Formats: sequence, C-alpha cells, structure tokens
Amino acid sequence: MHVNGFYHGYLTSSTRVRVPNHLNLPITFAGNITYSLNMQKGLFEELIVNDQLGVNVSVVSYASLADKHFLVTEITIQSGGPIGADVNVGIQSFPFPDRSDMNVTNDSDSPDKTYHIFQAIPAVLETGNVSAPNLTTFTTNPPQSGMITLSKGQTLQKFVFYSAITINNYTLAQNLFNQGKGLAKTDANETTGFMSAHVAEWNRVWQNRFEINGNCDLAGKMRASYYYILSSLPIGSTYGDDGWPFFGISPGSLVNDDGTGYHGHVFWDQDLWMLIGLLPLHPEVVKQTLIDSRIRHIEPAKLNAQRFGYDGLMYPWELAYSGYECDPSHETAVYEIHVTGDSALCAQQYLQLTGDKNFAQMYYNTSLEIAKFYNSILKPTQNTYLGIYNIMGPDEYHSPVNNSAYMNSIAKIALGVPSYIKNTFSIIGDSPDPSWNQTMAKIYLPFDNTRQYHPEYDSYTTGTVVKQADTVLLGYPLLVQMDPVVRKNDLIYYQSVTDGGGPAMTWAMHSIGWLEYGAEKNASDMFKKNFNYMRAPFNIWTETTSGVGSVNFVTGMGGFMHNLLQDSGSYSAIGVAYQGMSFTFDVNDTIVQVSLISAPKTGCVLVDENGKQFGLNTGVVFTGAIKTKRKITCNPSGSCSCPSGSWYQSTINPCNCYNFVKTPKDWMSANNDCQQQNSRSTLASIDSAFENNEVLVKGQNQTGCTQFFIGLQEPSSNVWTWINNDTATYRNWRSGYPDTNVNNKCSQLNSNDGKWTNIDCSTTGCYVCEIKNN
Repeated sequence: MHVNGFYHGYLTSSTRVRVPNHLNLPITFAGNITYSLNMQKGLFEELIVNDQLGVNVSVVSYASLADKHFLVTEITIQSGGPIGADVNVGIQSFPFPDRSDMNVTNDSDSPDKTYHIFQAIPAVLETGNVSAPNLTTFTTNPPQSGMITLSKGQTLQKFVFYSAITINNYTLAQNLFNQGKGLAKTDANETTGFMSAHVAEWNRVWQNRFEINGNCDLAGKMRASYYYILSSLPIGSTYGDDGWPFFGISPGSLVNDDGTGYHGHVFWDQDLWMLIGLLPLHPEVVKQTLIDSRIRHIEPAKLNAQRFGYDGLMYPWELAYSGYECDPSHETAVYEIHVTGDSALCAQQYLQLTGDKNFAQMYYNTSLEIAKFYNSILKPTQNTYLGIYNIMGPDEYHSPVNNSAYMNSIAKIALGVPSYIKNTFSIIGDSPDPSWNQTMAKIYLPFDNTRQYHPEYDSYTTGTVVKQADTVLLGYPLLVQMDPVVRKNDLIYYQSVTDGGGPAMTWAMHSIGWLEYGAEKNASDMFKKNFNYMRAPFNIWTETTSGVGSVNFVTGMGGFMHNLLQDSGSYSAIGVAYQGMSFTFDVNDTIVQVSLISAPKTGCVLVDENGKQFGLNTGVVFTGAIKTKRKITCNPSGSCSCPSGSWYQSTINPCNCYNFVKTPKDWMSANNDCQQQNSRSTLASIDSAFENNEVLVKGQNQTGCTQFFIGLQEPSSNVWTWINNDTATYRNWRSGYPDTNVNNKCSQLNSNDGKWTNIDCSTTGCYVCEIKNN
C-alpha cells in the first residue's frame, strides 16, 4: 500500500514507499467469486458464494473516510439458515518480502499475538536537509489457527480486522488502535462503528454532487470519476492537522508508484485539471490542497528559483515529500515552468468563487513570490513586447520553444493575482510592484494575422502534431480575451493536429470550446472521446486510448469534470458553492432553475436580464430560458462606497463606481485624468451586458454624449486587454469590429446602439472612469 507523503529515494529517484499491507488477508473458500465497488459508500467487496453449502463469504475493504488513519477489512460468513456443521474459512497474512525502499525499525507481534506493530523510515531521503518520516502501523492479526468459523447453528458471523496508520506519531497510532476495538463492535443490525461512521461521511460528501438525468450509463461513468478523485483527497470532515499534512494528488492518484504512475509525484495536473474541476462542488478540498501542497512549500520553491537564477518562487515540475524538484527528466524540470502559474490560476479561481478573505490573506505572500518569478523571466521580444524563452508548454512534443502562447498567458495571469487579492480583499502585506501592470500589458501573444489563430509558439509550423490541449486552454480555463472568430479558429485548427491517442483531458477542452458557440454536435463528438479512456468494469481511466501510461489517470477524470460542469443537456448540479452559499442548478435542454439551498449571504443580489436587482432568499431564485442572462453578484467586503461629487455608485454591483466626463480628451489623456481623480480609477472595464447597459443609460443621462471611451486596448496584435488588468471576457463589438486598421488600438462605447468600436487613440471624446472595488 502507499501512504500520503511517504517517499523513498534521493530527489530524481524519489518514488512512493511500498508499505506492507498487513490487512492483505487472502481467504480460502470454494465458490463463485464476484467483485464489486460501491462508490456511494466507498466499499470494495469480494463475494464468494457456495451454493452447495448455502454459505456466502463477503470480504469488504475500505479506507475510512471518518478517520484518515484507519484501514478496515470486514469478513462476514453468512448462511440462509442455521447450518448443521461448522464452516471453516482459511485466512492468512500475505507475505511482503521486498523491503528495499525502507529501513524497518520494528516488525513484531504483541505478546498475545493479537496485533502486529510495524515501523519504518525511507531507506533514502529525498534530500539531506529534511527529517525522515517515521511510519507506524498497528494491525489486528488473523487467528493463529489460520481459520475463521461460522459455527454450527449460526447464520452469521462477522470478523473485523483493521490498521491504525500514522507518520511521526507512535502514540497516536497506539491510541487509535485501542479506540478501534470499540469501533469494531457491531450494533443490532450487525453494522460496525467503523462502517457507520465511514458511510455517514460518504453520504455527507455526496450531498454536493452532479446528477445526470435519463442516461444511467453516463451517470455511472461520471460518479466513478468523482469517486476516484475525491477518495484521493482530504475530504473527510475530521481531516485535521495531526502534524502530517496532505502532500498533493498525483496523476495516478495514491495507488501508483512506478514510472507510468509518475512515481506518485504532484504536477500541474493537480492545480489545473483536478482542483479547478472540483472547485464548484468542493471548494473546501481545493483550499486545503493548496494550503498543504503549495503554500507550505514556499521556501523550497524559492530555493528552486534561486537555483536557476530567478526571483520569487518556482514550484518544481514534480513535487513529492521535500518540496524540491524530483523530476528524473532534466528537460521538463528546467523548461516546464508553467506549473507555478497554474497554481496561481487555481488559487485565483478559488477566491473568485468563494470570496474567502482568510485564504486571500494566507495566499497573498505566495502570489507575490509567484509574480516576482514571472517578472524575472520575461525578456524583451518582438520589438516592444516581453516574452519567455526556452520553455516547454503543455505540448511536451516540442521543447525548448520561445513565446509559448500558453506560457505567456499564464505568466500574465500570475502577475495580476497579487493586485486582484490586494484590491478585492484589502489584506495586509506589501503592495504589488506597480511596474507589473506595465509588464502585463507588454506580454507578447503569438498571433497569425493571415489565418486569424494563435500559433502554439514562435516558429510553430502549421500541420505540426501537438501532444495534448495546449493553446486551446487559452479560451478555457485561462479565459484569455480574444475575438470569438479567433477562438473558433483555434479550436478548428488544433483539433485537426492534436494526437488522437494523446492524454485523456484534451477532448474535454475542445468540447467546452464548441459549447461556447452552441455547436452541439461538435461538442458532443469531442465529449464522446472521453469514453475511449475509460476501462471496464469499474470505469477507471488510462492516460492514453491504447492503455499506455498512467492507470487510474485522475488527470483525465479532472478534465471530464470540467466538461460535465460546462455541458448542456439534462442534469442537476447540487451543492454548487458561491460566496459562501450553496445552490442547486436543475437544467434541461431549454430551461434552468436555480435554487438557494443555504441561507443567503448579506450583500448578494440577483440581477435579471434588465439589470433589476432582487434580494436572495432560500428556495427558488429564478427559473427561465438557459440563455437568458442573469447573475448573482456579491460584495465580498460587506459594503462599498464611492467618492463624493460626480461619482455614481452602480446599482448592479455597488462596488463599482463611475464618473462620466464630457470634456473631450484623447484616450490616453482620458485614462490619465481618471487616475488623477482617484488612484484606483482607470477608464472603465465592462464585465457583462448588465454593466454595459448601465454605463450606457447613465452616461447618456448625465452627459448627453454620443460615445464614451472605455478601457479596452490592443497592446499586441489582436489581443485586446483592459487597462486595469480586469480579466473579464465579455465583448460587445459592433458587427465588423474590431477592424483591421493598425492605428485603431483603443475603444469606445457608442450611445446609439450600445456597441463597441475600435478607434485611433489620438481621437478625442467623452469617457467613463471607473473604480472597481472588487
């Protein structure tokens, strides 16, 4: 078996320690054998049926969700009626001779032989400046006779065996083992305390779930994917700090340790694929994992950055026990540096979803160090722009490359996270470097004007096969702002050149992309490709369609979760988290009903398609057509205020403040004037149709202007960004815009139709300043 965080081997030789499982108890009993996995309850059962004797033997095994330290095996011998003679079932401990990856310090039975104590440390530590983790297990022994018996006249007999497992805490293991004696007892229904607590915890976890209506096969595949990922994460409500944290989830989960299972190491897979996929239903798990596997390793990550001559922190491509780089491949360790930004993206999305000020404070210093790292690796490129050289993007078929579209985009996101946290949550700490805003605006994104798509990197040749989803990730989950035509061209092109047998999560991203355009057939075709990676009978995933690579490939399952939550069709999403509240979404092909199943949060309102606000109450929030635009908006700090005078406080989002100015200025001078009015003010960024309509109507009423400059600019070819670094992807261009005039790199909102056009930045006109408090 494997234990969280228990690794052997020096750095690049690091792999999970293969710990003897003293609960591996083979039984001997004649009969027909079936195996089943109950994902609702988290139980694996081996059932042996002997029709001749009329006796069944059930062996149920589980890792307790109620207490992470317990492994339990319950063996039940049962007959349909009283038996006329004893029925004996052979049972023995399975030998484990290979202990080369650990130094065993204790391997002994108790004086009465009823339990076994095992202690060990890794044979070789990852590095010399960390302490050796000390494993302790207490395990009940099978009977010395090698037999368990259903006695004459009985109909049922249950035998319970369990292990208590700890790291660096012998006393805790001993105490837990003693507590287990009580938990092993059964109630009137022959249910053990272990079982009752374990099943109750899984029932709690499944309260937040995704349900598919009318398709049992798909529902089973979906439930399996959630089960395999959740069972590898710290989801138990009693999960606490016993001195041994969670070290992260590997692409092959906790079950794999060899090369195809990536030695149990933690990659970008955790942050981008699994955690973001889990975020809407299980944000508390995402938070705990980021704390334990990322924030806790800030110091080793700083040393890793220094090793390469960079500032800030640089997470290792492969992380294990020590927090230092454990990648056996020098190439990926040096070049695949997007993992650091992937963790920042995950943290930002967690904060945007939850409004968790405590985590914002906890993560802020980490975000600053990540921003310092990317600021230090950006170099001049393409004349006036900045880029990153000699790296590897998600497409591992090609390296080193320059100016990866994915890498440069994730760097830009990471540079903006500190300002987002500082401005949104008003937390304590050093302010972000003000030059980072200018740096972000200068980051280069490869673009082909002729084909109107994003080449994967500089010098990328059309037709070159790519390994997996890479540039298509710009649209989702990075949410990089781009023209819808360009997004569509990216999807069409990279779908045609991506390795059809490559890693599993790729096609989910293409499916999500096509859903953005309502291209249901294209989305469905890509969605169905997910099934090529699933393996019967228990719907585990393999990394590739051929079965080569990691088995129980939870990275692919994470991509599947992204796809499910963005999908169309008939489903229910129960327990969706937002700003500390919990919602249920019931969706069919045309109608969505959203219900609040928790208490409403103060400061949160529903804004309908006309911009009208409604207070939130427990129960049905709204019912209507899927594509009708509504939103729930919250003020995370409880209250916001605007400067006095001519400033207007938004009725849609009270944390947005506007000032409409009719004295004509050119675009840059207008933005400078906004900043002089208030240090937090810039030309407005518009995040939604609601905000667009509010700015339009209020601006006309206050000034009578026919247009207003807004803060959208084109600092690099075909890449439109907000001057305040807002990451909003909403666009409302007039048909035919933005046009291709190379001088038209600024934008305005037009009063006659509410649409946007790009303009020459030297043009003078009215403008709208905005303070975005959140």
